[in-house]
Amino acid sequence: MTKSRDSRSAAMKQGTALLCAAFLMPVSDSRAQALDLALAQPVVFSEPEPDQEPVEEAEANALEAEASEAGPVEPTALRQRFDEERRLADNPLIFLPYRANFFLPASYYSGHEASEAARGVDYSPTEAQFQISLKFPIDDQLFFPNDALFATYTQESYWQIYEKSSPFRETIYEPELVYGVSTEYDLLKELTLEAVTIGVNHQSNGQGGEFSRSWNRLFVAGLLASGDWGISVKRWFRIPESAEDDDNPDLEDYVGLTELSMAYRKNNHVVTFRSRNHLESDFKRGNLQVSWSFPIGERYKGYVLLRTGYGDTLADYDEKIHRIGLGISINDVL
Repeated sequence: MTKSRDSRSAAMKQGTALLCAAFLMPVSDSRAQALDLALAQPVVFSEPEPDQEPVEEAEANALEAEASEAGPVEPTALRQRFDEERRLADNPLIFLPYRANFFLPASYYSGHEASEAARGVDYSPTEAQFQISLKFPIDDQLFFPNDALFATYTQESYWQIYEKSSPFRETIYEPELVYGVSTEYDLLKELTLEAVTIGVNHQSNGQGGEFSRSWNRLFVAGLLASGDWGISVKRWFRIPESAEDDDNPDLEDYVGLTELSMAYRKNNHVVTFRSRNHLESDFKRGNLQVSWSFPIGERYKGYVLLRTGYGDTLADYDEKIHRIGLGISINDVL
């Protein structure tokens, strides 16, 4: 288009120059000849060229072609987990896992002396530990096409299976009501905000008297992913209670107010890391946990759990405890 306009402009300038030259000549045969020549000079217009593709569109098409040659982008490990849950959610015969479900027949912890002194009961430092964690879909597409409301229930038990009468030392009950929105928003080239959740959480140990522990919290969390990595950043806010109903007013000082969880999946192995902390404690309190699940068969996986810090159990939340456990897991978080 630009070249055709330039050609027409040049031709018009040439014709105008010839006419001007003819009129500026003295009146004579030469002037008449010049006029005849100017009027007879053909004005040639070039055929218009097809419009050139805009630069932005050309770059976009080049990127699209490059992406097409590279093949489809594989979903992140966390997105694959979400898609699998969505596929199974409508089956009433299937329970969806929430957190890891595991059974550890051998779980050694360092704080049994404190538990014995407080309760006047002999405890073995080696016990069985297991966790049941399930998710129950309630409804979806409430406000957005990709949102969902669901309830969860998590129970973690510490079982003195090797002691006489095999008592349960403590069981922690943790129901939640959660609302989540799937976002799939690219924060960086290799980091995606997969979902945002908000919810209400109740946690208690079901005991009475001086060993009763319970609290209620509101929380907000962001779930991020990068390839085989899954990341959760959570902040909770304790719901205030009256002084007479509060069994443990300083619980958050030891357990913390924030939680950072990371999981990495590779070749059917999953390694997780979890940190809970109260930022005002200069990282002197809180809790660290590392787990590793590895293949041992078609149905179950081996599971190793390491934990250190405060809040290992609710009854002994203000005691620093180190724990190592070995057993099997039924599902992974990725």
